[in-house]
Amino acid sequence: MINNYKNKYLLVMKYIYKMSFYNNGRCIRSHTNMYYLKEEHTRWGHDWNSRRNTGEVCKIFVIEVDEDSNEYNSAVNNSRTADNEEEEED
Repeated sequence: MINNYKNKYLLVMKYIYKMSFYNNGRCIRSHTNMYYLKEEHTRWGHDWNSRRNTGEVCKIFVIEVDEDSNEYNSAVNNSRTADNEEEEED
């Protein structure tokens, strides 16, 4: 018999950066989440609150996710895009 579920002991966990954007500092749920592999790709989020006059807030977290998750795949793609943009600027 073949099991079609993931065994939790076979999962490969990775740490990634999650950038969450909120309408204001009192909101509990974010309206947008972005994921990155490298801390350097999230640095623009540190200035988000002071650059924007809309009241939106950016919070950055380190989270642990499964290597097969949508969040990890998004982080890989976003970091690849950020690396390519940095190369084009040089």
